[in-house]
Amino acid sequence: MVYIPKETSGETEVVDMMQAVRSELDQTIDVLTSMTDEELQAVRNVAIIIMNKKAVDRPFKQLTGEEFFAHVDEGIAELDAGLGEDSDKVDAEIAAEFGLAI
Repeated sequence: MVYIPKETSGETEVVDMMQAVRSELDQTIDVLTSMTDEELQAVRNVAIIIMNKKAVDRPFKQLTGEEFFAHVDEGIAELDAGLGEDSDKVDAEIAAEFGLAI
């Protein structure tokens, strides 16, 4: 068994890590056994992606500092070239399209 110290009221309490893991496993099994076949298939598909470490294309992935500043520089260059639109104008167009008040 693995034990980890846990601070409580100034005293050190020993926590059985294996019991905590077993508890999480039991909860997970309970959730999985309550799922439909379709839901289980969806979970299986995600698990396969994770196990294969496939890269999922996420347009909003966290950027490194270098990537962030490259995007900022690209945006500034586009604005300098006259490729941008005023954000108030764009907001007004979107609001009008969807009947929203801004």
